Amino acid sequence: MLRNKKIYVMPIVGFLFMILITAIILKLPVCHKDKLDWMDSFFESASMVTATGSSVVDISQKFTWFGQFVLLLAMEIGAIGFMVFFSLLFMVKKKKVKLSDTLFLGNETNTNHYPSVKEKAKKVIRYTLVIEGFGAWLLAFRFVPMYGVKQGLWYSIFHSISAFCNVGCDLLGADGFSFFKNDIYLNLVLVLLMFLGSLRVFCFGRFGSMVLYRKTKQNPD
Repeated sequence: MLRNKKIYVMPIVGFLFMILITAIILKLPVCHKDKLDWMDSFFESASMVTATGSSVVDISQKFTWFGQFVLLLAMEIGAIGFMVFFSLLFMVKKKKVKLSDTLFLGNETNTNHYPSVKEKAKKVIRYTLVIEGFGAWLLAFRFVPMYGVKQGLWYSIFHSISAFCNVGCDLLGADGFSFFKNDIYLNLVLVLLMFLGSLRVFCFGRFGSMVLYRKTKQNPD
């Protein structure tokens, strides 16, 4: 029984570790333009990793491009799911996944067919990247003419991932997307991304069950 307790602890430790690492990186001078308090750094980190979307600073003004990129990775990893993300790392390194880890991943991807866990984890990441890429391509038709190629493409990628992950953060300053409130095309693309992101959460069971794994079979002895 003690061996299986790590299954309950892994997601908690995993998310806390991601929040801590992201906060530390955000404190590096290369990530922000002026002084960034530790509290603000932890708040932004936790908000992105947990896909909450709340912000206590203006991301576009406070963080450099590298800092914004760190936030982007944090929200992506948090949205895909910590364990699903690391299951891909196991596959890339061709490491054998333990049975207990497989059981956990099976619940995380909403499947009881444990041998298919790896394949389903691939699908989660593949579909996520494809849809986000398509969304960025659609947003580029609006952002590139307005902000130029470099900034326009970055805005397209960031806001596509932010919308699909249902985070809601933007790089447009204090007014946010209020400037585009009458832009039917842009609003439709963002709504579509948010809708598809919500479907992904439902279909692949990102949140899964409250109980990740419970041993139901008793030892015959």
